[in-house]
Amino acid sequence: MRSRYAWMLLLLATTACRTQPSTQKLTEELKTVNSWATTANMVSLAWLQNRVPQVYTKQTLHKTQETLHQELDTIAKVAPSQNRATAIHQVTQLEQIVQQMETQVDQQNRAALTRTLQDLSNQVQGLQSLVQQSGEQL
Repeated sequence: MRSRYAWMLLLLATTACRTQPSTQKLTEELKTVNSWATTANMVSLAWLQNRVPQVYTKQTLHKTQETLHQELDTIAKVAPSQNRATAIHQVTQLEQIVQQMETQVDQQNRAALTRTLQDLSNQVQGLQSLVQQSGEQL
């Protein structure tokens, strides 16, 4: 009987740990988001300097946008409630900025892309602040 209760308690504790939102998991997801934002920045800068083709830049920005959208779903599931809204807002803003960047590359609007890269940088700084609030470093 005692063994049965111990087993049930262990099972309950294991299940609770797996389903509980985790600051560490959120930090991992935000690091992934940061990595993709850095990729978007690097490919855009390379395009501005005529070091990569327009098609490659558009494809990379499109993939970045898709991945950021997928990360939103994951963050909504894993983020602790006190960080969830802020994290979702930060990533949503990044996704919109990358979408703008893709449009600007498509239109070959280098001046607008240069300005939008500053917006991207500002948004990444906000993301880094959120991670630091969680007690981690990017």
